[in-house]
Amino acid sequence: MRLPLNSQKSFVLVPKVQLALILSLINLTALIHSFSLNTLLNLMVALVSAVISDLIFLKVRNIKPFFPGAAIVSGLIIALLVSPDQPLFIPAFAAVLAMFSKNFIRVGNRHIFNPAAFGLFLSGLLLTFQVSWWGVSFQQIFPLSINSFYLLMLLLPATVSILKLNRHWNIFSFYIVYLAIYIWLNFDRGVNLTSLVDPVVVFFALVMLPEPMTTPVNYFRQMLFGGFVAATSFAVSGLPVINTLIPDSLIIALLMGNLVFFKIR
Repeated sequence: MRLPLNSQKSFVLVPKVQLALILSLINLTALIHSFSLNTLLNLMVALVSAVISDLIFLKVRNIKPFFPGAAIVSGLIIALLVSPDQPLFIPAFAAVLAMFSKNFIRVGNRHIFNPAAFGLFLSGLLLTFQVSWWGVSFQQIFPLSINSFYLLMLLLPATVSILKLNRHWNIFSFYIVYLAIYIWLNFDRGVNLTSLVDPVVVFFALVMLPEPMTTPVNYFRQMLFGGFVAATSFAVSGLPVINTLIPDSLIIALLMGNLVFFKIR
């Protein structure tokens, strides 16, 4: 939904704004857990780069500026996935590429790729860095601690992706297929509860996977999409190129799903 910058409508009722607020809270927990000047600058650079580049690209497209909800969401995601140890031009570049994808890699009134995933993929490919998931990987169920509470925070995006956007079959099918393959591959070594609730997978499934502009609306096609992304993530993770050229198997699987299912709504 496009909201003009001067709109008086309550932003809190808009799903993208609600997701931005939840992601801000998750970023806050990440800052508390690993606070440093670098983590704060990482967040600020990703956010500012995404918002400014989105507004510039809208101007280039001769579109009246509206509330940059997608840019804020993308910037907050990138800040959580690019390690604060990386140079600051990396989250900035990833954010600009994300907004480039949103504004220019389009068919009709819809962009093809998840913006944050595209920005992370292409910047990682060009600048040779791996997606770290640093802000969504320290949360754990056991042992019970403040990190267990932080894991609950990662479940909050479900209030938007499931209750507001109705992308529940995307998420459920992804998780069922992902866990089935994971258990099958690790059956001989044993699988414990902690490994089944991987915070990276939780964040990916609830935040990045169900982005509404790039995923199917039809429930059956949502199931196909979620299962495809889950299976593809394991298929590509076994390729040697993942560890050298491609930044992350979940990210590339999502982009492949976006491309394959773009016309299958």
